[in-house]
Amino acid sequence: MLFSIAVGLMVILVAAYWVYQGFLSGVIVFFECVIAAMVAFGFYESVNSLWAGALGNGLGRPLALMLLFFVVVIVLRVLTDKLITGNLKLPVVLDRIGAGLCGFFSGMVLVGMALIGIQMLPIGSNVFGWERVSTNANGAIVRSGLFFKPDEFTLGLVNLLSNGRFGGGNPLAEAKPDLLMDLYCARSCTQTEDRHEIPGDALGVRAWWEAREISTVKQTLENSNLVREFEVASPNGATKFIVVNVRVASSAAPSEHPQIRYRLPQFRLVGPDPASGATPVVYPAIGSSDLYTHHTHNHRELARGQARRLVRFKPETQFVLTASHTKAVQEKDGSGYRFDVAFEVPENFTPWYIAFKRGPRLELTKKQFVEKPPAYASTASGGRQATAAADAPQVGEAPAGATHVSNVTQEGTAVTDTLPIALPKAENLVQSAVQGDRIGDCHFAINAPASEPEGGDAVTQLFVPEGKKIVFLGAKQLQAESLFGKSLNYASNVAAQIKVTTDDGKLFYAQGVIAKAKVEGKMMIELQYHPEPEVPERCLAKPRRVTTKTLQATAEDERFFAYIFVVDPGVKLVKFQSGGIGSTQQLNIVVPND
Repeated sequence: MLFSIAVGLMVILVAAYWVYQGFLSGVIVFFECVIAAMVAFGFYESVNSLWAGALGNGLGRPLALMLLFFVVVIVLRVLTDKLITGNLKLPVVLDRIGAGLCGFFSGMVLVGMALIGIQMLPIGSNVFGWERVSTNANGAIVRSGLFFKPDEFTLGLVNLLSNGRFGGGNPLAEAKPDLLMDLYCARSCTQTEDRHEIPGDALGVRAWWEAREISTVKQTLENSNLVREFEVASPNGATKFIVVNVRVASSAAPSEHPQIRYRLPQFRLVGPDPASGATPVVYPAIGSSDLYTHHTHNHRELARGQARRLVRFKPETQFVLTASHTKAVQEKDGSGYRFDVAFEVPENFTPWYIAFKRGPRLELTKKQFVEKPPAYASTASGGRQATAAADAPQVGEAPAGATHVSNVTQEGTAVTDTLPIALPKAENLVQSAVQGDRIGDCHFAINAPASEPEGGDAVTQLFVPEGKKIVFLGAKQLQAESLFGKSLNYASNVAAQIKVTTDDGKLFYAQGVIAKAKVEGKMMIELQYHPEPEVPERCLAKPRRVTTKTLQATAEDERFFAYIFVVDPGVKLVKFQSGGIGSTQQLNIVVPND
C-alpha cells in the first residue's frame, strides 16, 4: 500500500513541476519520453548482448532498458532546448492546465519505465511490499495494480505504437505478451538467490487436456504431524482448467546443488496466438500434481500415490524437485521430472505456448491435445492424508497445582531448528537478529502479521551452535489463585530456572522462549533466544510484552508458548522442571544424532 502511494506521489510531483514549465515544454517532454520508451523497448535486448556474459540477463536486461531510455530522454531534451528557443503565448490558466496534463502523462511514462525496469530484476515476486497477484476466497487469482498504474499505462502505450507505424514486423505485444504478468511469473521464486534463468531445453510437454475438477487442500498440525484434508472443487465462474503434462529437466537445477525450487506462477500459459487477431494474455498456474513436501512435520518426501492427485495451491506455496523428496515423479535415469500443471482460463480460451521461469517456451499444438485425461493424469479426489512420526516426542501427565511456572504440552513440542511461528523478514527487529539466514541472539516483541509469511519473505530457522540440537517444549503458563500459591508462583518466576534432565542426569536450562498472544487488542509475537550464553541458567529475561497474564487472557486456539533448549545430540530427555513444589513432569524425548 505504501509503495503504491509513493508511486502515485511521484507521478503527481512530475506533473506539479511541469505546471510551471509551460504547455509547449510539457508537450515536448511527453513526446521525448514516448520516443525514448520506444527506442528502449526496440533495442534493449541488442544492447544487453554486449554485457550479458558478464552481468547475466537478470541484471543486463533492466540495465539496458533504463540506460537506453534515460540516455535518449537526456539527448532529446538537450537538443530541443537548444533548437527550440521560443515559447507559446497562451492564457496563464490554459497554459498551466495544459502543462500539468502533459506533465502528468510524462510522469506516467517516466515512473512507468522505472517500475518496468525494477520488475525485470531478479528480486522475487514482492516489490517493496507489493504483490501483483493474490487469491480471493475461492482460490482464484486476482491481479492488482499500483496507484495510477503507470507501468501498465507505459506498456500499453508502447504496445499501441509498436502495433502501428512504429512497430516494424514484430509488435511488442506478440514478442512479449502481457509483459508485466510475465515478469511477475518469471521472478516468483522461493528465494531471490534461486535460479531464474534456465536452459531453453529444460522444459518439455507430453500432452495437454481440459479438466472440470481440481482438489482444494486444508492443512493443519496435530502433535507436529501434518494433516491434509482434500475436497473436490469446480472452476470459478465461466472458466475451465487446462492441464499440461510437463517434463522439467534436471539441468534446471543450479550447478551447486541438485534442487529445482519453484512456485507455481513460474509456470504460465499464454494465449491465444496473435495470428488469431486477439491479444495474448498470461495465465499463471494455479495447481499441479500434489508434489507438496515439507522439511519438518514428518513430510520430507511424497507419500505413496500422492502425486496422482491434482491440487490447487496458493501462489506463494513452495515446491522442490529432488531425488530424495520427489522420487515418485523422477524419471528412471534421473534426467528429469514428469508431472501435471493446471491453469484456470476462460471457457473459450485457446492456448498458444507454455513457459517456465526465464528461458523455456514451448508451443502447445493440436497434436498434443487429448480429449480425455490419459491414464497417467493426476485427477481431483477428496480424502484425508496424515503423516506420523516414527518416534514422536512424548510428554507425561502434568503435575497438579499452580505454584510452578508452567507445564509442558504435547502441542508445540518438537526436536527441530525450525521456528513454530514464521517471522516476517521485513520487520526491522527481525532483520537485526538475523545471522546469515537464521535468528541469532535476540529478545524482541513485534506485531504479528495478518498472514504468516512464506518463502523469501519469512525467517523460519534458529541459529544452532556447532555440535548442538534445538528442542522446543510447548508449555502452558500457570497462575495460582490462592495468596500462598501466588507467592510460590512468583518466586518460581523470579528464579526462572526452567530445566530438563537427561536419563544420565545431565541438566539443560531453557535458553529461549517464543510466545504469541493478544496484547492490548493486537496479536504480538515475542522471541527471546540466547544460543551461547555465559550462564545458561540465568540467561532468560522477563517478558517485555507477551506475559503470563496476556497469554491466559488470549483464546487457547490463538495463543502459543514454547521454551527453547539447546542440547547435545543423542541425549534422552526424561524430566522437565519449572520450579515450585512438585513441578517435575516426565518426558520421553530422544534427540537424534544426525
